[in-house]
Amino acid sequence: MKSSDAAQLFRSGFNCSQSVVSVFADEYGIDKHVLRLLSSGFGGGMGGMQNVCGAASGAFMILGLKYGYGEESESYKKPQLYKIIQDFSREFSAQNGHLRCYDLLGCDLNTEDGKEFFKKNELRERVCVECVKNSVELLEKFLNPPEKF
Repeated sequence: MKSSDAAQLFRSGFNCSQSVVSVFADEYGIDKHVLRLLSSGFGGGMGGMQNVCGAASGAFMILGLKYGYGEESESYKKPQLYKIIQDFSREFSAQNGHLRCYDLLGCDLNTEDGKEFFKKNELRERVCVECVKNSVELLEKFLNPPEKF
């Protein structure tokens, strides 16, 4: 299961964003190392600033691979992609309580008190791992929507 694989990657030392994108590399024919490099700055809510959760940011990248555009002539795809990102964000927030890393954790990881709170309350396992798993599961739903009749 991809969500379990992503959780294991996170536990092994990859950041939340890297863990999410890595499990979709083969599906999109992209080298895992390249995806990990591209997503490496998104952990900790964008470079440790605790903005948008890195697990969600990783999902946005994968959604871009499926629904995005890479040519000027395909820019008509932008509104659909943005709607999908917004829908994903709403569902991620509904499942996890928030979209922002700071709000998810309830502490500032850029302070000693915040780091201590994070460690003492085992937030890496209790919150971050769950966000990684939830992001992958939700992403699979968005990548494989049920067919419309």
